[in-house]
Order: sequence, then structure tokens, then C-alpha cells
Amino acid sequence: MPQNLSALKLIAFFQRIGERVTGKRKRFEFGSNLAQRSRWCLNQLSETRPPWRHRVALLNLDYDFDLLNEEHALVPEVLEFQLRVCLLAEIYPETREYIRNRNSFSPLQRLCFAAIAQAEQQRATGIAFNLQTGPNGCIAVLYYIDGAWHEAITGPADLESALRGCLMRLSRLGYPASKELIDIPLPDYPDFRMTWVSADRFECHLGLAQSNVQPN
Repeated sequence: MPQNLSALKLIAFFQRIGERVTGKRKRFEFGSNLAQRSRWCLNQLSETRPPWRHRVALLNLDYDFDLLNEEHALVPEVLEFQLRVCLLAEIYPETREYIRNRNSFSPLQRLCFAAIAQAEQQRATGIAFNLQTGPNGCIAVLYYIDGAWHEAITGPADLESALRGCLMRLSRLGYPASKELIDIPLPDYPDFRMTWVSADRFECHLGLAQSNVQPN
């Protein structure tokens, strides 16, 4: 079967036409039928399908772009689809470039990873994303510095769902793989550990030689 990228793009184009004509795909509506569409897309990317079919399906990602949105990762099927796409991005260069470009334009992705990048400059050994709205009506990012938590960044409460989805994907995909999918330079922490301390608090422990991070 074809492996040439130009040939695969042509197949992807005719696949889209065929799916519309035969009714396999309904007219796109942003945010509609997320779980059902994710299951369908996951089937196209299943391990039982040959690699060229994976590449064809991945070349059509723009036609299901809402399935890659951070806030939609709160739907379990969408999160599984996003993880599958990210794992295949490690294999197929065109998919990796697509995801990197998309993540680099995503404000929430940049906020999340910029906070991780900035932690080293602030001598922080831990980062906490507090998604519960505080008295000021904001969510917050905190750094653990010299044995205490310090508020570093705040954001409006309406970012909570998108940031939560971003962190859920990070926690499932892992730090080494995640940092390869965004254009922000990030440190290679030797022992980067992540945990949901509660439903509303996500912590990253950077494995640096300071005192142990204590919960807030």
C-alpha cells in the first residue's frame, strides 16, 4: 500500500468525500456527539489496522478538530482518542508536526507548559495547579519554593475546564512525551512525578534536590 505522503493525502481527500456521500459521517457540528465520534475515530486508529490507514485517518484530523480541544478531554472517549493521536505522533512526523503546531497556538497548553518551564527559573521544586475557584474568583498556579507554596499565576475561573482537560492529558501521556509536542523549551527533569492530590488540585514534583514538597 502507498506510503508516499502525497499519495496518502489524496486518499484522505477521497475518503472524506466518500464518507459524506455514503452518510458514514454526518455534517460537522462543533462539540456534538463527542463520545460517539471519538469511538469512531479510535476505530480508525486501532492497532489492528495497518499503518497506512492510521496515516490517512490522521491526515483528516482537521475535520474533527474539536476532538482535540482541551475542555473536551473531560469526556473519557475523547481523552482516549487524544492519547492515541499523541502516541501515533511519536511515529508519524506529519502528525507530530500537526500536533505541535496546534498545541503551540493553544493558550491553555502554553500556560500549562510555560508554568513548568518557569518553575526552574524560580527555584521551585513543585508546581500545583489549583482548579478550585479561590476568594478572588480565580484558579491559580503555585510554586513550592524553600519549603512553602507561593501563588505564581492566576487565571479566570472560566478556564478551569480547559486547563483540567490539558492536565488530564498530561497526567496520562506523561511529561517526556508531552513536552515533545509543544514548541516551548522545557527542562529534562530526571524524576518528574505527577499526581492528582484531590479532584481540584494537580501537583507536579520536579525531582530536584530541595526539601520534600509538603501538601498545602
